[in-house]
Amino acid sequence: SARLSQKLKAVGEAPELEPFDVGIAQTPAERLAAARLVGAMYMNEGYLAQMVATAGEPPAFYALHHLLDETLVFVARDAVSGEVAGALAMVIDSPAGLPMDALYREDLDTLRAAGKKLCEFCSLAVDPKLGSRSTGLLLALFRAAYRCAYYVLGADDVCVTLKPSHAGFYKRINFERFGGVCLDPRFKNADTIAMRLPGEAARDLWSSGEALAPRNRLRAYCSEPLAPDERRALLRARRRARRSAQEIRAAILHRPALLE
Repeated sequence: SARLSQKLKAVGEAPELEPFDVGIAQTPAERLAAARLVGAMYMNEGYLAQMVATAGEPPAFYALHHLLDETLVFVARDAVSGEVAGALAMVIDSPAGLPMDALYREDLDTLRAAGKKLCEFCSLAVDPKLGSRSTGLLLALFRAAYRCAYYVLGADDVCVTLKPSHAGFYKRINFERFGGVCLDPRFKNADTIAMRLPGEAARDLWSSGEALAPRNRLRAYCSEPLAPDERRALLRARRRARRSAQEIRAAILHRPALLE
């Protein structure tokens, strides 16, 4: 969205963290809150006009990949209220593929053929009521997801699809373009580009000592290696985040088109 573009442009150096707890969503309620944040953003942009809000809540946006255990939803919880104020979904490649296969299958298959273990970041959203406080929160969500993808799950490349206006933020943290410009039918045929962050970029940044250079402060913030206790905590959180059959049924009842 236009508002998200402005927030990404405002992200500069590693932020002083607001009072938020950022981590893997552990409960169906947290994942539902994340889906509603994304649904509210898409509805404001007119992408979900066919979905009607119920009981005063925005529609929860789910895609098929959101129901897989290969997908981890990262949320930012307000440290005082416990409410979910930001969300980002991380999809690890599996036999179901990645959401962006719908647009970039050939390009992704080239990476897979080269032995790359891929993951995709998608469904990034923050509560619009946060205002200027959301810029640091966006970066903290990205940092949490990337460190888990690379250091815990062994992903090689992190991939994203985005509007061209969002590209500046991703370039600042070492993403690079691949593939051409596509029109995304899910979002009113909006211009869409693909970018990826090669895993070796983080490895080389830290092994060479370049992470300490002031010019690399933002990149280092996003890719700082995990301490052993952080890695163990993320592995435990991942195990606790598995979906139950009841949660999957509820999501399908909410969006019957997923059965297609």
